[in-house]
Amino acid sequence: SYFERALEFDPDYGAALAGLASVEAQWYRNFDSSEERIVRAERLAERALQLDLGSASAHATLGQIAAVRYDYARGSELLREAVRLDPKDAFNWDLLSWSLAYETPPESEEARVAAEKALELRPDFPGAYYHLGRALVQLGRHEEARTAFERSGTCSMLGGAAGSAGLSFSNRSTQRWLMIISLVTCTVELPRIRWVSSEAPDCSADSATR
Repeated sequence: SYFERALEFDPDYGAALAGLASVEAQWYRNFDSSEERIVRAERLAERALQLDLGSASAHATLGQIAAVRYDYARGSELLREAVRLDPKDAFNWDLLSWSLAYETPPESEEARVAAEKALELRPDFPGAYYHLGRALVQLGRHEEARTAFERSGTCSMLGGAAGSAGLSFSNRSTQRWLMIISLVTCTVELPRIRWVSSEAPDCSADSATR
């Protein structure tokens, strides 16, 4: 509602346009997957970009929108541009990590680097610890992933920075990954996670958050 009130005063306020678009994208992903909602988000974000082609927030929101439409490659491309334009925005680095890890196949190493960059900027960011843990699992670095997930839960309980852009991040997701790591590391040889193609059914533990 604050973004909408700001736009009543100035319909060309780019930050409010991008912010409202991001909220619409969050709502679309998590609560209401109506086409009308995501189309409105796209329209708002595109207007923000038209007003300022160098807007990091407009690029980030368009990247978020592409990713919630499951076009993670396009989402990552736009988010790379967002962090290039504003390399000090921890939330955009975390969004980039999220999108990269969901590509098929995942860009796991780049996702790890992006999450660590977010944490350099916001050390109390639970969402970034969560996405770091996910990237580390993909890389087969299970003990480091365990530490990241544990830090995610600790920061969340202590009221750290909010999860990025309304992504489906929760303590329940963290606990699920910790359980999976415990099961995986009980084996003699630590297996790498096998990532299925986009055409095959996805039975991965994280599929519920996509």
